Amino acid sequence: LWENTIVVFTTDHGQQLGEHNGVWRKNTLFEESLKVPLIVCAPGLPVGTCDKLVELVDIYPTITELCKVPTPNNLEGSSFVRLLQNPDQTWKKAAFSQVRTKPPYTLINKAEAVHSENFHYNYWGPYGEELYDRASDPNEYVNLVTDPNYATVLGNMRLIRQQGWNNALPPACDSIKYYKD
Repeated sequence: LWENTIVVFTTDHGQQLGEHNGVWRKNTLFEESLKVPLIVCAPGLPVGTCDKLVELVDIYPTITELCKVPTPNNLEGSSFVRLLQNPDQTWKKAAFSQVRTKPPYTLINKAEAVHSENFHYNYWGPYGEELYDRASDPNEYVNLVTDPNYATVLGNMRLIRQQGWNNALPPACDSIKYYKD
């Protein structure tokens, strides 16, 4: 079976386990809640790791490509088969997440997060923003929104969020598909 079986291991969310002043739940924008495991094994693909930004919406188009079936055109996700083949190539400039808000954040219906390769930006509407440097502060304890040294980064992350996922997609690729017709 291994020669014609695709295995995808993931979950739908991470889990806060008391980090960030005792938060115990999944419905936050912190890394512990948003980050999930993702392991893909498929015949003919090399073994390796990749640190590029991949979203859960990317799994379905990846599976359709691996299974050699048509992928619907109206999906938000992007097949990451080419990352499985070559994890060092240029990829998405951002990944997007959101959570439904609960009191006291009743003036907005959802909060949004944008991850770039180096930064994590959270937008809470009238309640403010957060910006974290993923390299120097992987636990997200130092909010850089008011730090003038990060004003340009903050502006860029705001713009990525406002432009939406369509403007953060991977670059077009002329490479050969995973399968040959």
